[in-house]
Amino acid sequence: MVLDPPITVSLPLTEEELDAIYQKMIEIDFFNYPDEFSITVPPDEGVGIVTPSSCYYFKVIYDSKIKELRWEDKITNPDTKAEQLRELIELIISIVQSKKEYQRLPTPKSGYM
Repeated sequence: MVLDPPITVSLPLTEEELDAIYQKMIEIDFFNYPDEFSITVPPDEGVGIVTPSSCYYFKVIYDSKIKELRWEDKITNPDTKAEQLRELIELIISIVQSKKEYQRLPTPKSGYM
C-alpha cells in the first residue's frame, strides 16, 4: 500500500488455477531452474538493465519436495529461460488479479517512481 499500512487477505486458489500454474511450471521445466536464477550475458555483448527491477521469490511444495527460486529481473537481454519464467509470473499475476478479494483491495494512495 506504499504509504499506508499493509493489508493481508486470504486468497484461495481453485484446483484448476493451481493445476494451470503447475502445468506451466512443468512446461518451462521450472523445477530444474537454479535456486538463484540470473541471465548470463556473454562478455562481448552489451548488457541492458531496467530500473527499477522486479524481484521474485518462489517456494513451491510438490511431491514432498520443496523448490525455491530467487530472481532479480533486471537484465533485458534476450533469454529463453527468463522469458519462460516471465510467462509463469504473468499467469500467476493474472490469476491473482482476477480474484474478487484482490479487486476489493483499496487503491494505493501513492506509488513508486
